[in-house]
Amino acid sequence: MRILFLGQRGFNPRNALFGGSSSILAIYRQLTKQGHSPIIVAPSDTDKEESFEGGKIYYIRDTFETKAFYKNPLLLASKFVQNFNSIFKLQKIIQKEKPDIIMFQPSFLALLSLFLKPITSKSKFVFRHEDLIFSLSRVKNAGVINRILAAGLEWFLCFFSDKVLTTQQSQKEKLLEQYGLFGLTPSKITVVPYVVDMKYLSAKARAIKEKHEGQYKFMYLGGMGYRQDIPGFLSLILPVLRKRTDLKFIFVGKELDNKFSSYIKQNDLKNIEIKPPVKYSELPSLANRADFGLVILKNDKELKYSIPSKFIECMALGKPVFAYGPAGGELESVIKENDVGIFLKSASDIEQEINRLIKNRRKFSLNCRRAITESKTFKSADVFVNSCEVLLEYFNK
Repeated sequence: MRILFLGQRGFNPRNALFGGSSSILAIYRQLTKQGHSPIIVAPSDTDKEESFEGGKIYYIRDTFETKAFYKNPLLLASKFVQNFNSIFKLQKIIQKEKPDIIMFQPSFLALLSLFLKPITSKSKFVFRHEDLIFSLSRVKNAGVINRILAAGLEWFLCFFSDKVLTTQQSQKEKLLEQYGLFGLTPSKITVVPYVVDMKYLSAKARAIKEKHEGQYKFMYLGGMGYRQDIPGFLSLILPVLRKRTDLKFIFVGKELDNKFSSYIKQNDLKNIEIKPPVKYSELPSLANRADFGLVILKNDKELKYSIPSKFIECMALGKPVFAYGPAGGELESVIKENDVGIFLKSASDIEQEINRLIKNRRKFSLNCRRAITESKTFKSADVFVNSCEVLLEYFNK
């Protein structure tokens, strides 16, 4: 079985961030372990080819960046034209490697790849729709035109791929509700579990001690953009931040803009620290310095079906979760179902809920480890690879 993954811009297996990149690597390594030869194609600043752990990585030069999507539709169009030659580079790679499955997450390269479908009849295109990444709330700040573009692009990727993979039944139902009238059918969508490198993370996890000294540390790992609205979250907990010097919030990742940093300076928040992104291999040791994992989603109904990968990784590391997001969504449901932390509902509950989290941190930590191994929602890469083999049998019928 030959699988070609279309990575997103900036993908580097030797410096992969947690989240989507680590998910691809976990599957990639499982494939090589089973004797397959996977391929990754990722946009980059230069054209390059290299071998990596039993497989191969191709970097395709382009200058397209998703930030353009939020700024100006005309800029988006111009970048599309400038980088259209990427499709010819991708075509040569597909002809050379002859993959059975071309698997992609939302990206400019994924959009281009579907134009090759008529001339790559032997390869099947599979869209990994891990969460509602095109939810309209993500681009509200960019205006109505970009919101329409987002919905159109999501439909395009769903409709023209051979199969759509979602991680939850509720996501499948949401997609059918949105695009069922536009040709998307139930048989087109398959529900598969989330993928996290559980063995790697669990092996690195440390048990939470009964006694505690110094500040209680809450750590956020991942992107800090429109979908998180971290300044909005901080404004909600601001009174507690100023009152409780025994709490420290650490944010590790890349800011989409400087609003977060500006907010911290403006409010003179001494117990908040921002760190740059780290290598995936450094994630466990960094996370082990924290007492709790921090998971933040913008409080928007369009994100009700999202479960951030950072939440799963927190659980694999045995970190009780302090979460905020849309009420009644999947994130709140999974936290309650597995009793792995708290989901913040209102400003009036903050201090009480933090105290409950601190008091029950050992119980929550044990529940995290149990949930990540027993829950049907989260699976390791070998289960995903088995799902791919079933998909291939389905395509070959």
